[in-house]
Amino acid sequence: MKTRLSEDGTKLVATYELHPFDFDRSGRVQVWTYLRMLEFARIAAIQPLIKEHTGTQNDGSTAFVRYQEVEFSPRFYTIVKPNTSLVMAVGISYVGRSSLIYDYGIRSNASDDIIGRSFTQMVRVNRKTRRPIAWPDALIDRFSNEGQDRPVVPGPFEQIPEPAFVCKVRVSNSDIDVRKHTNQSVYLRYCLDAAAIAARRNSFSVIKDIALCPIRKVGILYQREALLGDELTLEMWEDQGCHLTPWVLALLIGYARLATLTEKSVFLLPGYLKTITSFLRYQEFHIQPGFYTDVRQDSTVVVTVGVGYVGKTSYELKGDVRLAGSAVLLCRFSVTSVVVDITTRRPVALPESLRQKATSPRPNPSLPFPSTLPSVHSQQFEVRESHLDFNGHTNQSNYIMFCYNAAAFATKAGRYHSLKGDLFSDYRVKKIAMLYQNEALLGDLLNVESWEIPKLVTLGFKVKRGEDEVVQGLFELYGEQRAKL
Repeated sequence: MKTRLSEDGTKLVATYELHPFDFDRSGRVQVWTYLRMLEFARIAAIQPLIKEHTGTQNDGSTAFVRYQEVEFSPRFYTIVKPNTSLVMAVGISYVGRSSLIYDYGIRSNASDDIIGRSFTQMVRVNRKTRRPIAWPDALIDRFSNEGQDRPVVPGPFEQIPEPAFVCKVRVSNSDIDVRKHTNQSVYLRYCLDAAAIAARRNSFSVIKDIALCPIRKVGILYQREALLGDELTLEMWEDQGCHLTPWVLALLIGYARLATLTEKSVFLLPGYLKTITSFLRYQEFHIQPGFYTDVRQDSTVVVTVGVGYVGKTSYELKGDVRLAGSAVLLCRFSVTSVVVDITTRRPVALPESLRQKATSPRPNPSLPFPSTLPSVHSQQFEVRESHLDFNGHTNQSNYIMFCYNAAAFATKAGRYHSLKGDLFSDYRVKKIAMLYQNEALLGDLLNVESWEIPKLVTLGFKVKRGEDEVVQGLFELYGEQRAKL
């Protein structure tokens, strides 16, 4: 591992040269080995990022990992190969009284694009009592950001569903680190090895070989220590409570819309993706209860798309999403797009033959937001490569995800008067309306403002880049019915 400080001195940049033994039988980097790399970079960052500002602290303290989250973009698995290098830039993004957050941006030496991200929460404790103690004031003062929200760290599972696959493992000498407890990366190896056994015994409905399933995200909450010789019980299950998310639904509808534009019998756009393209202006989804109660991990859905209104330069596609093999309605949707020249981005007139396909009156794509907004919660997101579509701008579905994630943070932090707890598990979206005003490109920092709309279980959103409004959104939630869904 080679390390250096970034030019501004705020990050430790670690470079790892990868070798064949860092990869598993699928040809992908072993995820538990990857966690060790993150750990080495974090340890190397202690001196320049912490001790340079606080000096050596002789107060009998140490720090433990409390939570760790790792995300992999699809490109991570296509460009990371033996004899390439991983470049990890680690910095400190938040310091509380006794905890701090390390943030990582991961690149390959073959590209400057971010291919992975991670954050780690560390808690400072007394070495003997294991009770939390405060970080030095010099560190808190240096990294304190006025108005910054404390990062949301998930809590433990409230209950384990039945049936769960159970196996046992004993902590061996090779699992122990210099602090004489089980290294944090080893727990992930235990889990993946146990999941491989469960898959071979057909304990999962979807996964048959865990090694052949690329991991998109890992989240690990560390609660206690395990020592040499301890017998650990591992329990694992498929999360049947996971619902198809609204942004994935939007993506599926988007695929169906694209197919419509190349189908002559429906709505073939001459020169599509050669001389012209189309940009989304407005879309509206009415999500039915069956979306939350009837869709499973192995379900198949059918998206039906038809033509609504067709104007001079804009057109509306509308339809529904149903569960295959049944009449269960999952969603009705309407999407309005504008046809533009692929080079100038100026509107292009539609041929008369397409205008004659209109079956509906002209829609009115707007959102009823007042000029003066109520109390607003703000959350920032960076546009990453995985957020882009073939037009090179942020895919429409990701704005829904940004808004949803911002609302989840705000709900967890108690920023809304009527919403409490976990937005993902405690509430269901009934209607989504999104008005698209500008494009967002790779690397853009987007600020998502959200607020409650009085007298309705509804949230409003504005996505901004600086002072420019990019998207407006509205989420109407199921109110008193949410517990039944």
